[in-house]
Amino acid sequence: MACAQQGGAPCFTITVETKMQASDGKQSEEHRFQAEYGRASEGGAGIKPALGLPQGCSVATMEAGMTRRFYLSNISGVANGRCGTQSASVSLGKFDPARNRDVYVTVERKEKGATLEFSSSSPLPSSDTCDCCVSMCAAQVFQPWPNQFELSEDDLTNLGSVSKTLALTMAPGDNECTGKGTATLNAKLNPPDEEMEFLPPESYVSWIPAPLPAEMGGIRVEPAGTALRVKVKIQPKKPGGEAREGVIQFELQGVTRHKGRTGNYPNGVSEKDDLRFAAEQPSGIVVDGPKSAHTTEKVSEATVVIEALDTAAYGKLTASSKELDLKAIYKPTNTYALVIPQDDDNNKIADEWERQMGIFGQADVQADKDITVGQDRKGDGLTVMDEYRGLVILDNGVRAHKRFNPQVKEMFAVDAGGIFDSALWLSASGVTAYKVDESMIAGGGDPEESRVVNFNGSGDRKKYAVRVLTMPGDDDPDDPGKTNPSTGYTACGECRMPKDADYCKVFPSRIRAQVEGLFSWLSAAVADPASAQGQELAKLGLPPWLAQQALERLRNPAARAALASQLITQNAIHEVGHAVSLVDHKSGSPKGAENPVRECPMYYPADITYWRYVVLQTLFRPDASMPMRYTKFCRGLKALQGEGYNCFARVNVADW
Repeated sequence: MACAQQGGAPCFTITVETKMQASDGKQSEEHRFQAEYGRASEGGAGIKPALGLPQGCSVATMEAGMTRRFYLSNISGVANGRCGTQSASVSLGKFDPARNRDVYVTVERKEKGATLEFSSSSPLPSSDTCDCCVSMCAAQVFQPWPNQFELSEDDLTNLGSVSKTLALTMAPGDNECTGKGTATLNAKLNPPDEEMEFLPPESYVSWIPAPLPAEMGGIRVEPAGTALRVKVKIQPKKPGGEAREGVIQFELQGVTRHKGRTGNYPNGVSEKDDLRFAAEQPSGIVVDGPKSAHTTEKVSEATVVIEALDTAAYGKLTASSKELDLKAIYKPTNTYALVIPQDDDNNKIADEWERQMGIFGQADVQADKDITVGQDRKGDGLTVMDEYRGLVILDNGVRAHKRFNPQVKEMFAVDAGGIFDSALWLSASGVTAYKVDESMIAGGGDPEESRVVNFNGSGDRKKYAVRVLTMPGDDDPDDPGKTNPSTGYTACGECRMPKDADYCKVFPSRIRAQVEGLFSWLSAAVADPASAQGQELAKLGLPPWLAQQALERLRNPAARAALASQLITQNAIHEVGHAVSLVDHKSGSPKGAENPVRECPMYYPADITYWRYVVLQTLFRPDASMPMRYTKFCRGLKALQGEGYNCFARVNVADW
């Protein structure tokens, strides 16, 4: 409610009219009394609260869950009993606030609206001038109990008069009386002489929280984190009026508490408040603590500076002047708090980021609906909140913070050897892959949990990176007997998602040895067409001059190194394909689907086909990124999906 008029005018009145009848029919009574309740003011009439309680009538400015009492300042009424009709009055000094509800009413603020609790029991039987009033029935409780008026948000903020009526019933009770009545609330919502208003800067609507550069340890954040300056101003409501001044108290409330600064930086830290008042404030502002500040003098306006300590920081700024009984309002939302950042759809995510992503108004922060057209599985394992908060990644070797697109699939790879090509992976899979290093994942000895990327998240939905290992030499410490001499493999029993793949291994030295073996084979085949190698070469169906030219090119070590590099790149993409649920193709291609299968990195050709492609590769595509025709995972083969084809549709980067 707005402040009551000056000069002791009540905040509101409650009028109760009741008719009561004793069960024996011999006694009846009618009461009508009007009680006025108002703010406590020093020197005023009535039962006064302890000093320091609010002095005004405002209820709308209370926080949800707060209660406030309004004290009786005047009461009058009429009783019609066995002595006839008598007017009555009550000495306020006779009431004991600890025992008698008639001395005050209690208002409890809700998230929307408020509840006003009062007593409908008549105080007139104990009055100074009504000796004949029958108190037997009047002392009985009226239903509903407790007696309450429900006030809507419009009731609290609308300027004018609010009137509410409540029907009362006296059921038979200990005093064996029955009766009926009505209670009517009349609240005078007279506009105050001034108001306090939040006046954030124009940048408020586009401000997205991020820690200042000094808090990010050299990590690049774009755009860089900036502080937010917010002004509040006390101003007259009537043109030409003059606003009073007062000490203004600022509070940060409902502040989120995330671990770290982002979803994966830094590691091993506890929760903290994500917003705070900056240590350095404009002149006249004293910071009492990270979430509290005040002006040193009475002022009509003041500006505070707020900093974010997290890329998903969230909270509410309130400002009040107790001596003026004013609380700052943000008029665009008609709320007595400024939400930081702007969050009109109430999901603790900055509206500006949602607008950029095209998801404003979609409030489910735990949603995971990213799509790649043509793939069966929706989602990428990151919730909307995860993608908004973002992660630290490697951007061309530089540590950088990145927020992600909740409509586009993303995944992460630890690739210390630099053999996994993210651009080729995107072209093949339709999924964007970002590089991270060991400092950007959870770490530890467990091959699965060590790969969690969003380890600072608050939920149980974990996102796992794929660890790509570039193995030195030909030996594998996990396979001392060399039972798996292949050029690469992925460690998982059944690869359904990145979580299942403990690691993907690629052996560049084995691949280089394979290329050297090809060079030796081709040398022997060209030198002696009658040899076993020569006969194998003849089966390829290539003109001898092509083989001769390929051999001449491969005599250059740089050409052999380029071919090995292509094969290493293809092996890395092939193994990561296993980590996202794909399987090896059979050597032969299904009839009618030869071309899409041969383009797929999961395809292993038969020996003759393999050598043919390598010869042609050496001559015609020596600078290609991958060997043969490898470009993208096979698609459009739904009928063959059960046989391990249609890889593109089966790609799954979500871990739950």
